Amino acid sequence: MSIGPGTLSERRKFTIRCTADGGLEIQDGNGRKGGNFRGKGGKDLSWKNDTDESVCYLQFRGVPGEDSAATNGPDWPFSGDEPPDRLLELPQNGWTTRQLKAVMATESFEYVVLGAAKAPLLDPVIIIDPN
Repeated sequence: MSIGPGTLSERRKFTIRCTADGGLEIQDGNGRKGGNFRGKGGKDLSWKNDTDESVCYLQFRGVPGEDSAATNGPDWPFSGDEPPDRLLELPQNGWTTRQLKAVMATESFEYVVLGAAKAPLLDPVIIIDPN
């Protein structure tokens, strides 16, 4: 069961927003930009779509590493049911919260932000490291 973003620490809440130059940025609740998170499985993370897109999506991929079971294809790093297309939908201005699943210590995930048309809006530079 996932909890709401109001009970999460600020470092576990990420807002995706437009920048002055028309690009996107991701910032955590403490004001740190980049969206990187290091934590353990069983922890909740929340994202907020504060862009001009009516909906955006997060597409996750396992990052292969030494002794990792990750593949190069889309992956779902959360507990519970996964959507058929493995995209996390973020409606505009609403918080979306999911619980990280427990994985091997050598596994991590990256994600890219996709717009309503499911085209990339941001390079896949954000890493979720469940260690």
